[in-house]
Amino acid sequence: SDVYKRQELETQIAVARARMEGERRRLQEEIEAITARAARQSELEAEAADIRRQISERPALEEEIRALREQLQALQAERGERQNENRQLYQEMKDLEARIQAISRIGAECPTCRRPLPEAERMRLQREWELEGRRRGDRYRENQARLQAIDQEQSRLEARLQERQRALETLSRLELRMEQIEQELREIQGELDRLEERRRALQELDRRLQEDRVAPEEQAALQEIDAALKALGYDIEAHHA
Repeated sequence: SDVYKRQELETQIAVARARMEGERRRLQEEIEAITARAARQSELEAEAADIRRQISERPALEEEIRALREQLQALQAERGERQNENRQLYQEMKDLEARIQAISRIGAECPTCRRPLPEAERMRLQREWELEGRRRGDRYRENQARLQAIDQEQSRLEARLQERQRALETLSRLELRMEQIEQELREIQGELDRLEERRRALQELDRRLQEDRVAPEEQAALQEIDAALKALGYDIEAHHA
């Protein structure tokens, strides 16, 4: 009957209206989410600019690390040379000490031919060997002082190298962060490009709901049924009350 059909149409119209209202809420939520995310755009761009500035320092940082490693290698090589020289100097000083000890008494023998040394020759040899011993001792102490300085310089350079390597690791993490920022900015821009389209869709839904332009075919069919029922004297308002 027309009454039953009318109820069915009203149900269809109500379902369509509920669907439109749900779509309206979805669009409103999307617009709010995009607007909120877009508010971070300037913050992200500022962070990206700061990261670019830091990343631009990578070549200089890598060059400093290379130079520090070269300096440490040079110091290590010098350390080895001076340590080797001091081992040799120490042995030579011990040998000289033994030779001086051997001719230090009057009547000592020649260390080469084993004949008694004339006193003047013995004293000459003793003075010569003592001078050589002092020279070697001076060189030994010079090397020792330089080895201590090398230790201090190595400690300073190694600390600087570790700090610079940590800075390089930080740059690598910043580069990853930069990729994330760029991706997020691209997504934000893509959403902003579609934002106006969503606003227009929301405005259209608002107009249709305000003007009750919901399920137009069902609305037209409902009006025809209402007109027919009214012609038959059917009080629609009374039945809705």
